[in-house]
Amino acid sequence: MISGLLKHKLCLMRQTTVENTYGEREDLWMQMATFRGSVDPIRGREFFAASGEHAEVTHRIRYRNSRKVSCARPRDRLVHQEQTFDIKSIITKGRDVEVMCVQAIDD
Repeated sequence: MISGLLKHKLCLMRQTTVENTYGEREDLWMQMATFRGSVDPIRGREFFAASGEHAEVTHRIRYRNSRKVSCARPRDRLVHQEQTFDIKSIITKGRDVEVMCVQAIDD
């Protein structure tokens, strides 16, 4: 992978459960790591569900494997600017990692 293609700043987020000041359990997204990668849209589609119209865009995100991002799992998220991507699969090819993600856009 050419390092010049890794121009997007990404953040790896993981959902954790914490206890607030009232003793209630809350699910929060915690930042695990920040790194550089490439974000490429693959396809989009629109569909109707019981709750209304939805859009879904699939992306391929590529980055170099390192100690701080090797902990990524399919239930984590990647964030780029204001866009949030749910990880669906992670493919490691030597030093390079290819992640298939879905960006759900609800109206």
